[in-house]
Amino acid sequence: MTKFQRRMEQLQGQLDVIATRRNEAEVGYSLETAARGERLITLEEARVPDFPVSMSRKKRAVMGAGAALLAGLALAFLLELRRPVIRTARQMERETGLVPVVSIPQVGRVKRGKGLAKLWQERSEAGQKGRNARLARQTDVRRS
Repeated sequence: MTKFQRRMEQLQGQLDVIATRRNEAEVGYSLETAARGERLITLEEARVPDFPVSMSRKKRAVMGAGAALLAGLALAFLLELRRPVIRTARQMERETGLVPVVSIPQVGRVKRGKGLAKLWQERSEAGQKGRNARLARQTDVRRS
């Protein structure tokens, strides 16, 4: 009786395996007939490249920032070319050939900067004083 029981269990296990395989085969056949399934076979495994194919993110960000800066400067230059403004007496003389009767000097800024801004402002003011002195000498020479 135990032999019969063991034999029965073996046959039942084989029946389960066969039924599972049959169901899988039926599903595969129905997919193939309905043209829904495709067979994909890996021919060879992909290898990891030795070096990156594209640029790094940092390099792209720096290049993008540089390009944006250049585009902004170019736009500002083109807008300035579109509507030129005469800002100083010297520029008026150079552009039109006319000597201005009156020139209003720039008023010094009240706000004082710190560090490099302060140095830049002092240099700018010194340059402006030098320009004003030169213009005054030129007008004195022309009058005499």
